[in-house]
Amino acid sequence: MAYRRTLPHRAFMDMFQSSVRPRVFHKKKIVPHTCEEVFRVVSDVAKYKEYLPYVKDSVVTKRLDKNSFEARLTIGFSMGLEEQYTSRVKAVEALSVTSEALDSSYFSTLTSDWEFRPIDSASCSVAFTLTYAAKNPVVRLTIDSAIADLADKQIRALQQRCDHLYLPRAKATLGSGEKPEAKLPVGAPDGAGEKSERRDPRSDLTALFVAARALAHLEGLPDNDLDQVYAESKRKFESRDSAAAA
Repeated sequence: MAYRRTLPHRAFMDMFQSSVRPRVFHKKKIVPHTCEEVFRVVSDVAKYKEYLPYVKDSVVTKRLDKNSFEARLTIGFSMGLEEQYTSRVKAVEALSVTSEALDSSYFSTLTSDWEFRPIDSASCSVAFTLTYAAKNPVVRLTIDSAIADLADKQIRALQQRCDHLYLPRAKATLGSGEKPEAKLPVGAPDGAGEKSERRDPRSDLTALFVAARALAHLEGLPDNDLDQVYAESKRKFESRDSAAAA
């Protein structure tokens, strides 16, 4: 009787079937930005090519309605995968951004969901969910091995973009609102108080506290460690200011 070697075939079929079933990857992070700020960055797909890793080109091709549009993306990975596909994007103001690939060569399913929830007046929780099903097991194994690193790089780039766009303004406006009018001493020369380079320290302290609080939430630190996080945040702000001044 001939021996039928069924195990390798079965293993291959199991691997093939697992490649076509959707897989879900989820990651959450707290950032020192409002939901509105993060939403504006994520929903601006045309700018992805300027800062997102692996995005070589991004162009909005069709506006469907007020909240939906299509965009053409060119993605390239160091592992040799590169493709161009159309993504349909639905953006709900300050709440979520969902993108679905319509004609991917490598994936039968490729959907990304970004959700934003406020933590306080100056920070929010960002939840990123990627649902994907590769068209062949080689692509699936490649993506599975790199998905965590890819997501970390995407979220880190998103926060750096928000920092670049909004932190300088936040430092000047997050305090108690408008700066109080300076009271000049009697006999001060005319025009002495029209323009001042002094910064409102309350704005800086508020921005530092927001950053420290967000970092504490992110790292899961107890309240008694907040002083350490605050000091680290202060050091980072001072380094950023020194670099900007230079």
